[in-house]
Amino acid sequence: SSTGNAASTLGNAASFVGNATIIPGNASSFVGNATSIPGKAMSIPGNATSYPGNATSFPGNATSIQGNATSYPGNATSFPGNAASFLGNAASISGNATSIPGNATSYSGNATSIPDNATSFPGNATCIPGNATSFPGNATSIPGNATIIVSLVACLLDIRSNFEPSISVKLGLTAINQKTWIDFSGNPWTGVR
Repeated sequence: SSTGNAASTLGNAASFVGNATIIPGNASSFVGNATSIPGKAMSIPGNATSYPGNATSFPGNATSIQGNATSYPGNATSFPGNAASFLGNAASISGNATSIPGNATSYSGNATSIPDNATSFPGNATCIPGNATSFPGNATSIPGNATIIVSLVACLLDIRSNFEPSISVKLGLTAINQKTWIDFSGNPWTGVR
């Protein structure tokens, strides 16, 4: 049990060619920040580690894997107990994601708990032009003003009440189900004209 910050491995992690170690008790508890592995993660070409007890608890910030993620060419890790709990920020994987060519990970207990607030993007929704991802909540949005396409519509002759001719250039700003027109005299109006 480590009450401070967990170990930091700056190089490539260890490689286990045989069957991995079986830990029949409860897994390690890291009370501080979790282990940071900026290099390539651990490669286990044999059968993966079996944790028959409760899985690892990370009450601090979750593990950051900035290199290539863990590769399990054999059977994947089995967590018969409760799954990992991330009470801090969730794991950041900025490299390639985990490759599990064998059987997938088995979680027979409760799934991973992330009690922090999810990332919020308070702008308009993102456009996904392929097969769309399903977001059961509010869709992801990118803050900022939407793209405005301005087109030169016409150069109209505006005859005012005193019969003094003046030239006004109209700019069309396309909105939903309407057009907003603004002339150079600063007089906006909405509708069809």
